[in-house]
Amino acid sequence: WRYLAMLGNPRTHVRNIAGNALFMPAVAIKDLTGTAIESVAYKLSGGKLSRTKGTLTHRDMELVKAAWNDYPYIKDEALGEGKYTDLKYANKSIEEGRKIFHFKPLEAARKANSKALDVEDSFFSQPHYALALAQYAKANHITAKTIKSGLGIAAARTYAVKEAQKATYRDNNVFSNLVSRLGRGRYNGNIADKALSTLIEGVLPFRKTPANILARGVEYSPVGLLKSLSVDLYQMSKGTKTGAEVIDNISAGLTGTGILGLGVLLASLGLLRGRGGDDDEKRDFYDIMGYQDYALCLPDGTSITLDWLAPEALP
Repeated sequence: WRYLAMLGNPRTHVRNIAGNALFMPAVAIKDLTGTAIESVAYKLSGGKLSRTKGTLTHRDMELVKAAWNDYPYIKDEALGEGKYTDLKYANKSIEEGRKIFHFKPLEAARKANSKALDVEDSFFSQPHYALALAQYAKANHITAKTIKSGLGIAAARTYAVKEAQKATYRDNNVFSNLVSRLGRGRYNGNIADKALSTLIEGVLPFRKTPANILARGVEYSPVGLLKSLSVDLYQMSKGTKTGAEVIDNISAGLTGTGILGLGVLLASLGLLRGRGGDDDEKRDFYDIMGYQDYALCLPDGTSITLDWLAPEALP
């Protein structure tokens, strides 16, 4: 009942759609930055860098179309085991076949709601996949005809699926997997373990998606940039990360740092307000005037909160 009430709430669907839509510009900027850096690095390496991003032009529309039409073949993989589930190691067919409510109309509503969330994500997953696949194909001289055949494009598909999953917060990474496993341990009759599991489930029933949003927020921030310029470069030197992966992470960090810079600029112009400060009287005054914390403050007095806009709101 609780899950259905949370996931069936119209606010959940609005936030799901808005969150996916408003993250697209950040991903696009990251890809443009990554394409530029890859191009330079490829030339400096003498062609040794394995590229994942090629510059698409109007002449590549057939390539993009072929990539778009390839999505139905990998749709299940791109959507994964579900956005609002933490059963990473469960059998998907068993999970989908469970009957929760014996009252048929209610069970139909539950399944329809879950399907709606997947459909909403697929609206955004497909363009992310298509562009990532087309960019990879352009960089590696893969033709539209080859994509249509489906032969010899396993690496391209794997890359594009990962990009689509990351952009819609459906990927499995070390952090999200760790958070998802919280409270899912074997109890062996241990009352303390059961109590901890119940507490975690009560506070954070859906752990994977918030964990992925937090992961994106860190990646698209100065923290992510510093990590990519230190830890990731070290891992590349050890052969555990590719140059293209490091460049992609650097691009995400640069994009997030740009968002931070934009926030500083808007705040200096009085258009962006964070927390109202520690002065209680000043905070009360702003509250009376209708200003909200962590909000965009327009010249006409309109105040629009931005704290819900994760992961862009984090940097």
